[in-house]
Amino acid sequence: MPIEIKRPRSEGSDQAVVIGTIDWTSDGWDYKTEDSDLMILLDEVMTEGTVTALTSVDTDEGTFDFVEEEVDVTDDRFISGLSTYLEQNSNMWIGVSA
Repeated sequence: MPIEIKRPRSEGSDQAVVIGTIDWTSDGWDYKTEDSDLMILLDEVMTEGTVTALTSVDTDEGTFDFVEEEVDVTDDRFISGLSTYLEQNSNMWIGVSA
């Protein structure tokens, strides 16, 4: 199942357009896009090797939600962290197509 990267068709639009795809497994990932801004962002992540994902942590003092944790491609939270990274640095997000 391809993982699509989307952005709004135009500013303020409710419609989205696919601008790239990601092939991801816990062994690695690659992408395809013609969008130069997206290419720069994804190359940065590939070079860094990790993204920040949000998690919950249980301690003796209670449960803390939205704790940031660096995760690599082997972690199931990688795609979620990558989507958050794209949303924070651009007007793009990740959606899994059916």
